[in-house]
Amino acid sequence: MSVVDSRAAGGPRSAQGDGGPVLRVRDLRVGFTGNGAEVVAADGLDFEVRPGETLGIVGESGSGKSATVAAVMGLLPGTASVRAGEISLLGEDLLRVSPRRLRQLRGNDVAMVFQDPMTSLDPVMTIGDQIGEAITAHQHDLSKARVRERAAELLSLVGVSSPERRLDQYPHEFSGGMRQRVVIAMAIANDPRLLIADEPTTALDVTVQAQVLEALRAARDATGAATILITHDLGVVAEMADRLVVMYAGRIVEHGPVREVLRDPRHPYTRGLLDGLPRLDRRVARLRPIPGQPPDLAAIPGACAFHERCALSQDRARCREERPALRVTATGRESACHFAEEVAGAGAEPDEPRTAGTPGPVVLEVRDLVKRFPDRRSGRGEVSAVDGVSFALRAGETLGVVGESGCGKSTVGRAIVRLLEPSGGRIVFHGTDLTAANRRALRAAARGLQLVFQDPFASLNPRMTVRQVLAEPLRVHRLVTGDRIAARVTELMDLVRLNPEHADRYPHEFSGGQRQRVAVARALAMEPSVLVLDEPVSALDVSIQAQVLNMLDRVQRELGLAYVFISHDLSVVRHLCDRIAVMYLGRIVELADNGELYERPAHPYTQALLSAVPVPDPDQARRRDRIILRGAPPSPADPPSGCRFRTRCWRAEQRCADETPPLVPHGTVAHPVACHFADGGAPAFVPTDDVAEKGNL
Repeated sequence: MSVVDSRAAGGPRSAQGDGGPVLRVRDLRVGFTGNGAEVVAADGLDFEVRPGETLGIVGESGSGKSATVAAVMGLLPGTASVRAGEISLLGEDLLRVSPRRLRQLRGNDVAMVFQDPMTSLDPVMTIGDQIGEAITAHQHDLSKARVRERAAELLSLVGVSSPERRLDQYPHEFSGGMRQRVVIAMAIANDPRLLIADEPTTALDVTVQAQVLEALRAARDATGAATILITHDLGVVAEMADRLVVMYAGRIVEHGPVREVLRDPRHPYTRGLLDGLPRLDRRVARLRPIPGQPPDLAAIPGACAFHERCALSQDRARCREERPALRVTATGRESACHFAEEVAGAGAEPDEPRTAGTPGPVVLEVRDLVKRFPDRRSGRGEVSAVDGVSFALRAGETLGVVGESGCGKSTVGRAIVRLLEPSGGRIVFHGTDLTAANRRALRAAARGLQLVFQDPFASLNPRMTVRQVLAEPLRVHRLVTGDRIAARVTELMDLVRLNPEHADRYPHEFSGGQRQRVAVARALAMEPSVLVLDEPVSALDVSIQAQVLNMLDRVQRELGLAYVFISHDLSVVRHLCDRIAVMYLGRIVELADNGELYERPAHPYTQALLSAVPVPDPDQARRRDRIILRGAPPSPADPPSGCRFRTRCWRAEQRCADETPPLVPHGTVAHPVACHFADGGAPAFVPTDDVAEKGNL
């Protein structure tokens, strides 16, 4: 029996048997009340989705995406109200059914996959019991044996290996990507007619994201469900969606087939999202971000909500005074822009290719760096988070450090600035060996080596104003004194493009991108020569991310700084970095210049990473060969012998288990790569499940 034939119908169900919409939303208006003001999260939305179709919904944080699907699911909080509209599921208005009927529909006819799988899984129940509970909640007549059999079928469908064994494990024994696949299995347990996925891959590594998207695709194909995919990643919708809805300030601003919308947008906001996006398939001199910030949803203007950020508006009276309706354009798509026909040429100027600057002398050398931690799980032995990492960094250069979560890249960054004490190796900064330096020398070096954290809100004191945050290091290190401190704070805010008049505000009064600028300004207060940037833009929306990346690029060129840029986003690294070190399980497996790495990747792991990155071009996204790595990286407490990647590598042979490949150039590959069979080119085939067999070496 297949995973989709447990119902009497014997397979995926069509909408009312006629191919009509599974879901129809009409004039949906959702508001939230608090502090005496109403926040309009959805304002007059109209859309529908049909069986087997995937509708992508994109937009910045606060655009109303999640509030819209929460209304569909009946999961709005008590402070929310649906002021008007209709949400019709197979002809049944979900806004007017009883609570009991809504509970029957949830999980049976409509199911949802949330962003964080741990909020959906019970940590004290086995995976098998949780999937079984999802099945029996709507199918009461199945035997325990059949429930377990079906749970194993569902796990197999979403790509979980050894499903029978994994049923008896708990959520903490699964990786993040595996947990997300379990949630997908639970969502499709009853062959839903509508599947909603709300940012299902946001917090995942690119390789795990590829696995989860493959699981979603398999779930959609197996059930024939209509799917709504909410994401901020235009590459994901290019790969997965059939149609695309673009939201801004609670309204739909563009709607149409995903290929046409992404290749030839008809709204300035969609155009701005694409122009501000770092691309894996090209490298430009400067991103073109959308200026400013999204509007306050409690005070949305009666005119076009985007006009203050829109280059096309040019202060036109119509944009300031009249709200544009969502209308069909000459291309047959829908756009909420008075001047939609002018958008086609708004981003058409040719991109200037980015060129690397001339690097200066070496300012930082990392030689055979090792960092071990006590193995707290076993209580004995040590875990090697970093095992023999070496590289050099020159003035004015940006070195990218990439790899999956747990590869050791953040540990390298923290060891460089001495937040972590190295277990071995050397860190040489301007000729001084910091691993052998005394406290006085380390204190002097601390000025020149600064770290910018991923989450600026967590690294800024919420009780200090920005003026106090920036003045503190100036006073502690006596860099400037007296009246000069106020002038220096102003200089720092100007440098990162913050308004000095806002210096007396607190961190919570700034947006995420502005807080990250404050964190960079605080690091620059020390007048460093090297900045270690640990995932500095991963939590930011596309347009804000582009603003911060441009700011970092400009500051580097003005001050001659060197950057160590740690990231899991290979598109961002492609844009900003001059050289890239690819890490896997504590070691560098490939180290190359930007063009060499992205055009001729030599290590199988690098090839897998690059093939998994979504690109916002539907034609390219669906034409590319993909390498879906099976399983998760091995535990650093018990790494494989020889090549650490061999357990997931489709090229692995016995030599890979017997010999550790050195990080050196190989044959026609001019840059260092740690692989016995490096070839300096994209793989000729997409590996299949035989990888698991070779992984037994």
